[in-house]
Amino acid sequence: MFRIYKVPLLFLMVTTVFVGCEPEPRDIATLTVLDDGVENGFLIGTALGPEDREPYSGPVFSPGGVEMDTQTRSSYSGCPGPTGNNIFYDPCTPSVNNNSYSTRRYNPSWNGHLKDGLLSGPYEAYYENGQLHQKATYANGERDGPYEAYRENGQLMRKGSHSKGELDGPYEEYYENGQLEAEVSYSEGEMDGSFAQYYENGQLMRKGSHSKGELDGPVDEYDASGKRVTSVVVRMEIHIDKPDGDGVITRALSDIEIQLLPYDRDAVFDSMTTAFGRSEPPVPAELVAARDEVRAAQEEWQVLQNRWSTIRDTLMKLNTAMEQYNRGEARYVALFREWGGFDAELSGVEREMERSFDRFNELQQGTIRASDSIRVLQHNWADEAFAGIGEVFTLKTRASGLAVVVDTTDASGIARTHFQGIKLGTYWVHARYELDYTELYWNFQIEVAKGGPQEIRLTRANAQERMKM
Repeated sequence: MFRIYKVPLLFLMVTTVFVGCEPEPRDIATLTVLDDGVENGFLIGTALGPEDREPYSGPVFSPGGVEMDTQTRSSYSGCPGPTGNNIFYDPCTPSVNNNSYSTRRYNPSWNGHLKDGLLSGPYEAYYENGQLHQKATYANGERDGPYEAYRENGQLMRKGSHSKGELDGPYEEYYENGQLEAEVSYSEGEMDGSFAQYYENGQLMRKGSHSKGELDGPVDEYDASGKRVTSVVVRMEIHIDKPDGDGVITRALSDIEIQLLPYDRDAVFDSMTTAFGRSEPPVPAELVAARDEVRAAQEEWQVLQNRWSTIRDTLMKLNTAMEQYNRGEARYVALFREWGGFDAELSGVEREMERSFDRFNELQQGTIRASDSIRVLQHNWADEAFAGIGEVFTLKTRASGLAVVVDTTDASGIARTHFQGIKLGTYWVHARYELDYTELYWNFQIEVAKGGPQEIRLTRANAQERMKM
């Protein structure tokens, strides 16, 4: 038995009005976009309705289209230089030939939804051929949720997820043949967790783990057949004092050349020094003492510099805090007294800093001539003592049956790219890093054995610290 329910007419009217309140999709070009506006067809600013100049809410789209970037390339002619013995010639004004050329660029079409002038909700963009380019979800103008990007032929290129505009969670990239190329996990925009990279045939290339954007632990490497590759990973870092003098921080040393040598370079230098029969000119003890005094004076000056910067920053913060109160309020008076104390200290530190710098500069000038003299003597001696050392290194390399392998540390202080798949055997790790008055020097033996990656750390603890002239 069926029952018939009566629906109030008012409810039907309200429902109809609600459903019909969503405006028709608008071309983003009809809106006024603030901030950075629209770049290459994509919205990167806040959109206002043209009628009321208020942040717009509703569906929007961009039809996309072709843009031609026209540029001009100029060439000059008509002013030959001197010929023969005629070095005096009349100047002339060259003729200019301007050649224009254009580059075709397609801005993808897209559709989405705005809330209070910012992209919010589902978003899709398309290639010129109508194929889906990318799809994502936005919140408050930032990607927030699943994200996928496709090639022009419809093949998935990458996919992942965002949170407040940052990659967050699993992320994958694919080859053109559809095979998975890489998979990694992100947290707040930084790689965090396990990762893997694959060959185009699907075979695992490497795997490892990150923690807060930094490599965490060894990285296993494989060749295209699945066989584990012998590799060396060199990590270079030193501990330095914090600028404010409170504790130490670890600094990764980037852009430093690392060499794996199949011979002991120090042994070669020692052997050639013995054969030469004359020792390297020593640095006079008085010069060593003078340089130590210069170093101490510079450190004292830098401590005062740091203190001056800290006081200045504190004064600026107190100024900002005082702006919130009236001059008669107790809190303002307390802040002002604190400000006065720091201001008086700043003047005293400034005077000390100037005196300290003058002393440092005077001591430094006094050692420059003596340092230059001993440097010239040592260089002349080395030119004679180590003549032909390049040939010796070449012979040593050939005799070892190995090769010299060189790489440079990246921004994280890690060198690995050229150290993959190296031959098994005995090597010496060699590197240098210059400090203000000394250099850190590494030259120690390692054994590259079969199996997983071998990690080498270069730190101040396993370096020789040598005087730098």
